Amino acid sequence: MKLALNELHSARDCIADDDLRPAMKMLTRVARIFEQLNSAWQVLRTMTPSEYTTFRDVLGPSSGFQSWQYRAIEFMAGNRQNSFIKLHADRPEAQAMLQELVTQPSIYDTSIALLARRG
Repeated sequence: MKLALNELHSARDCIADDDLRPAMKMLTRVARIFEQLNSAWQVLRTMTPSEYTTFRDVLGPSSGFQSWQYRAIEFMAGNRQNSFIKLHADRPEAQAMLQELVTQPSIYDTSIALLARRG
């Protein structure tokens, strides 16, 4: 997810600079990163619910959807809900990073601005 966030930041900056060729390569890389993450879950699909529950408690109460990096990716894409920032009160550094992301343009915002510049 750290690599995906880095690529999203760079792609946003390239879009803001009207430099679309590298931005598209970066966004393609992000798509491949998520394909890799998704394929990692293929192993779990081979397990029955009872097999999964034999180790699920070791993972704790959280899921990937609750990670601050997942939220950062959502925020970078343009899905920004301030209520999600509060979920990370136990990690002040993550909460501060998410709060800062809310103040910056998302990829969506930057793309809309690009379209406006180009008429």
